[in-house]
Amino acid sequence: SDFDLTGDGPFTISYWHYHVGALDAGLNWQFSFGPTSNYSAFLYDIFGGRIYWGIADSTYPLAGQGYLQKNTTGVVLAADAWNHIVFTYSGNRYATGLKLYINGTEITSVGTDSNNPLNGNRNSAVYNWGKRANGALNGEFYMDDHAIWNVELNSDAVLEVYNSGSANVGALASNVSSSALKGYWDFENPGPGSTTISGAFGLDATMVGASMDGGGTGSLLMYYDF
Repeated sequence: SDFDLTGDGPFTISYWHYHVGALDAGLNWQFSFGPTSNYSAFLYDIFGGRIYWGIADSTYPLAGQGYLQKNTTGVVLAADAWNHIVFTYSGNRYATGLKLYINGTEITSVGTDSNNPLNGNRNSAVYNWGKRANGALNGEFYMDDHAIWNVELNSDAVLEVYNSGSANVGALASNVSSSALKGYWDFENPGPGSTTISGAFGLDATMVGASMDGGGTGSLLMYYDF
């Protein structure tokens, strides 16, 4: 693929998330990017709706390795509702480069736990949705319209992406940095019962232990990678 989430350059990850049932206090891993033994970019929710996100050179925390992590100081996810989540990174290798947007608004009340700067330079990785790279800490949620850009979208662009899908959870603003869009999965093809999600640029996702739902939304309850 043409996207790199190791921390060597900027990126933006955007998707719609629906937590199934009440938000619990466990670790619900939403995505990670990295080899099976560790991870680079990651995001997970914990403590009933708080979010932790960042980038690590190796399994966090490991002495001598760089890692960037931030966490929301309060609950930012609503239970039994669609939430739009955007994780942007400037590429500066410091925690100051990490931003989080929920439903079009930047979350500025955050804590930081980092060992700056990143070393980066990881070339081989797997992008996982719904679990950590090593297969642990499965999440349980629906996802829709997952997109990756190789640039840091600014707040206006993030708001445009949010507004394009907030009414029907099924749209991506086509005029937001379209040339920088490197991955996009709309969860519409193929249909219910499938274990494969067609992606733009030939990046199809294979589900493990889940399949497309039959609700007509194109969303998914999943524990899988590709």
